[in-house]
Amino acid sequence: MAESKIQKVISDSGTGYIKYSDGTMIQYGQHTFTGINITASWGAVYETANTQQFGNWPIAFTETPIITATTVSGQAVFLEGLQGTSKTNIGYAYLWSPSRKENITTIISYIAIGKWK
Repeated sequence: MAESKIQKVISDSGTGYIKYSDGTMIQYGQHTFTGINITASWGAVYETANTQQFGNWPIAFTETPIITATTVSGQAVFLEGLQGTSKTNIGYAYLWSPSRKENITTIISYIAIGKWK
């Protein structure tokens, strides 16, 4: 039978990241996008004219983490796919919707798992 280990939490910032003794780090947060226009025609749907930037991680990973992001409140929109994620940057995405939306606010939540050492 395989022995399981419980990893010790090294640092729980309470503000967006948790570090574990095995070198794993989880970072999480939300980004509020305001004044967003989803009006550029893209086939049968609409998208933002430009990518929306999420900014940098509070603490850099040692390699690009695995990340997921989703709309949690405000206007419901979809991400075309988070791109440009790196060990220092959360990334960017176009936002899209089946209908035109102007001057909206949406909040997107994200979580990433990677290494800190």
